Amino acid sequence: MGKVFDELPPYIARLVGFAPPTGAKEILTVRPPEFKLVIEAVEVLRKEREHKERAHESLVEDFFVALGYAKHKDIKYRQGRVDIRIISAVHTLLIAEVKNDWGLSFDNGIEAVEQAYWYAHEEGVRHVIVTNGDSYIVFDRLKGLSWESNLLGEFQLTALHEEDLALIDRLRPARLSSTDVGETLRHLAESFPVGGWPVTLRG
Repeated sequence: MGKVFDELPPYIARLVGFAPPTGAKEILTVRPPEFKLVIEAVEVLRKEREHKERAHESLVEDFFVALGYAKHKDIKYRQGRVDIRIISAVHTLLIAEVKNDWGLSFDNGIEAVEQAYWYAHEEGVRHVIVTNGDSYIVFDRLKGLSWESNLLGEFQLTALHEEDLALIDRLRPARLSSTDVGETLRHLAESFPVGGWPVTLRG
């Protein structure tokens, strides 16, 4: 007769036509130690009813410091109309448009995305972030030909998932300041339609 199992073995369930309930798979959140202080600061600010946008900018600065950027040297505040810039030598690597809306996401933040893109286009900056200090929407302007195709992803510091860490790693100084030629060529290739542009024959 065999072993006694606590649960119905899957092969028996298939034979008798029993389908176990399929609940949504729980996605576990992670809290990397390097972001502990930033996450705690976000949680404190979320409880405050009244605060200025400057408080959100401080959260963003703390996040970039945790990634390895130096205050005042690599991180620049409000130069021109841009909220935060990440600088390497004399080049701007990234601009961040900071909002105080806790409900910010790609779906409801198009105005902020448009504003950030305007600044990025004016200055020829490749990487763009729209953020409230907790949620980060990350774009690479060399990837595709629209905001949707430029989107690398979104993450929320207070609800980070394992797969978010790869996107965060792309923002670290060593990755952001170096050009991955293979990735750039792949992005450019993805910008063109499959099969190339339609050709019109004349004559």
